[in-house]
Amino acid sequence: HLSVEDNVAFGLHGLPRAERRRRTGDVLERLGLAALARRFPRGLSGGQRQRVALGRALAIDPALLLLDEPLSALDAPLRRALRDELRETLSGLGTAAVVVTHDVTEAYRLADRIVVYEDGRVIQSAPRAQLLWQPASEAVARIMGLANVLHGTVLKSTSERIQIGWRGQTLEAVNSPTRSYLPAPGSPIAFFIRPEYVRLIRKDRGAPDAAHHMNVMAARIVGEADFGTVWALRLRLDAPGEPAQGDFDLEVEVPHLVYEILEIERDRRWQLSIHRGSIHVLPA
Repeated sequence: HLSVEDNVAFGLHGLPRAERRRRTGDVLERLGLAALARRFPRGLSGGQRQRVALGRALAIDPALLLLDEPLSALDAPLRRALRDELRETLSGLGTAAVVVTHDVTEAYRLADRIVVYEDGRVIQSAPRAQLLWQPASEAVARIMGLANVLHGTVLKSTSERIQIGWRGQTLEAVNSPTRSYLPAPGSPIAFFIRPEYVRLIRKDRGAPDAAHHMNVMAARIVGEADFGTVWALRLRLDAPGEPAQGDFDLEVEVPHLVYEILEIERDRRWQLSIHRGSIHVLPA
């Protein structure tokens, strides 16, 4: 029942009228709502209503803005559109904001820095890219939804490289920059491989040259799922004598166009090529 202007001014009742009008006008201008000041919520788009709610909070000049699951009640298309608009709005405000969400994609799109909680305690706080590429622990990797969190055995380690025994394969990985010691040969180690960084190569093409720092292994597709823009492939390694660990060993993502060009539907057996820099060793 309140107009846009009255909604934004709602928390300013204790101030003199001139000050209320000044603050309200400033907020409306900052959020691009000045031309809508006399409108009512029923005549606004979802993004405009979101900005009105932000304006109502900003009008009292908070030191910190808390947004608790701001997009959780919206359907998927509107959520995506408003997520991008909210990011743009927050970037231009100059006010610190804390966004509470259980959606990893939403956190990544909205935040400059992400704090991960588990059982009421912080287990990592880092810039968003670092959190995806250098999670502090296996728990963080799983909470962030990282696929292919795997376990192997250290075969050899230096300050720069680690050789890992996994499923009958020897993988070479770049050592974690946050690791303060060299793991001893024979010790267990956790690592992850992002599914979009695994290349599929036809078995008749030959293996990539070792000089390209590639790990190469043979595998067969045992499952797949179409997610609209990408195919998620589940693969089982050719590892004779190795006991099975679950229904598959690795998940690989390929764009639809690549799936069609390679005719993946017709061929179930492939070589996998993984650059050693794409195998990320988790700190102990």
